[in-house]
Amino acid sequence: MARPIRWAVLGLIARQARSASLPGAPSLTSRLLSVPRLFRGVVSGEYREVPAGRLLAMAVAVLYVLSPIDAFPEAVIPLLGFADDAVVIGWIAATLNRETEAFLGWERIGRNTVVSSVV
Repeated sequence: MARPIRWAVLGLIARQARSASLPGAPSLTSRLLSVPRLFRGVVSGEYREVPAGRLLAMAVAVLYVLSPIDAFPEAVIPLLGFADDAVVIGWIAATLNRETEAFLGWERIGRNTVVSSVV
């Protein structure tokens, strides 16, 4: 039962990686390297396009996936245990994809320009 969920997680990540590598889009490497700058820009108040609460939610989501404490433990309820992690990982990947693209555009155009991201 857990194997299809694992493939679903890999599929979600692969879809986000593909959309991040479209022609003209920032590379996956530049997106990952921009994450610390994105966090610093939001915390300092220089970049206001991402609410600080969303970054906090992303950090909590990463901790949730890495934590051995789970809402649905894999050992007790395997299907739900992997499914909840898959949903969280998918949300993290999609949010990082969207927010890093907007942030890199903001950096490229000029730091005083507002760049809206498509939700």
